[in-house]
Amino acid sequence: MEYRVVDTLKQELEARSISTSKPVQAKKDDLGLGDPGDCKVCQELQDEFRKNPGGVKPKNIGLIIAAGIGGVAVAISAICVPFVAPALRKYCLPYVPATDTQVSNVLKALSNRSGTVLDIGSGDGRIVLAAAKQGFFATGVELNRWLVYYSRIRARLDGLSSKTGFYRTDLWKHNLNQYDNIVIFGVEQMMSDLEKKMLTEVKSDSLVVACRFQFPGLKPIKEIGSGVDTVWTYKIPSEDKSKST
Repeated sequence: MEYRVVDTLKQELEARSISTSKPVQAKKDDLGLGDPGDCKVCQELQDEFRKNPGGVKPKNIGLIIAAGIGGVAVAISAICVPFVAPALRKYCLPYVPATDTQVSNVLKALSNRSGTVLDIGSGDGRIVLAAAKQGFFATGVELNRWLVYYSRIRARLDGLSSKTGFYRTDLWKHNLNQYDNIVIFGVEQMMSDLEKKMLTEVKSDSLVVACRFQFPGLKPIKEIGSGVDTVWTYKIPSEDKSKST
């Protein structure tokens, strides 16, 4: 009986020793990192990786910024194209606002005149509005649609809508024979062709005011101002009109 007890205890001890001698399997890491062992650096890297294991969708701040910049660029292009487009035409007639001195000189040239005024390339409408305030019915022709809209708004705000008109029109296709006074802020390259148009279309008693550049073949009757603010006035004699036709 004693031997059986001893044998039983011996068998249990042997079974326990076998189970304890088996290598203990490391608990499987959910992230698949494995056991870093005695590597301190490996352990630190694993700890950092557990804090930020990845798989999180990146923030869309970069995409939002890129989309915003793209939208602004498109909007700026849409606004600027009408201002840049004149450089692509036969004659580059860019938008250069008249100075206060130029406006004042134009009004001096129009003193003692009446009737209608046409501003060729009216820009933001300042010449037209200034003439309307002096009692003229003033019209502006301009290819830039944004400047035409802006001029109409300014006229409405100034209470001058009934005395002004702004039209998006090509000056070369616009007939000039209906106006008593014509103002032109041109460029040197176009003055020769514009002079020919004046000779064939402008009424004999109309006054033409050229700003910045003179007509090459016409003699001015008056010069007002100096430098870039200079304006020249012309009248188209009936004999000159007959020669040009």
